[in-house]
Amino acid sequence: MRTGLALLAALAAAACASHDRPALDSTTLRYDRAPHGHLDVPLLGDFQDDRRQLADLVRILCERGTDEGVVPYRAVCTLEEFFTGLRSTGAFAANVFDGPVPRERPDLWFQRLAAIRGHAGVTDVLVWNIELEPFEGGVILDWPYSDSVLVYTTLPDSELAELFEELRPSEIMAARKDHLEDLQHSGFPEPSDGERLAWVWWD
Repeated sequence: MRTGLALLAALAAAACASHDRPALDSTTLRYDRAPHGHLDVPLLGDFQDDRRQLADLVRILCERGTDEGVVPYRAVCTLEEFFTGLRSTGAFAANVFDGPVPRERPDLWFQRLAAIRGHAGVTDVLVWNIELEPFEGGVILDWPYSDSVLVYTTLPDSELAELFEELRPSEIMAARKDHLEDLQHSGFPEPSDGERLAWVWWD
């Protein structure tokens, strides 16, 4: 992984430690989105996913996402931030029904994407375009959704496509201006000299 991300992670951890995450009671965490409203994450109930990990991910999205009302969007996060605690179906690449990596196994998606991240010629793989869908009153019951990753790489298109072949993406293309803007907004560096940013998308 790129040098400097360790420092970024340390700074993010420090920010997280100081971030105000007030508890309404012992079962709910609230994230203020003033002046638009707030998001509440219930911690107890019949949920598959780790609710405290979900609460941490919601906090990350609130801090990094583009501020458009109560629901932040277009945030960028690491594989670990998105997939840790995720156990339910359909939070990532939900329309991949017949691939060798089933959508019912987010742990396998994490493993495959992390393996690509560790490949020579790939510096990092980040999750992009994460969507929150709160219920009435700003209550978050489901894990955020994403259909895209951003890849820092020096590989040519053909070799990058081979790495992702098993995961059957709909498209692999050069990152757009808004991808670079969202990287910067979320606190991630631009590609270094000799490196490029690819956008991998599942329809």
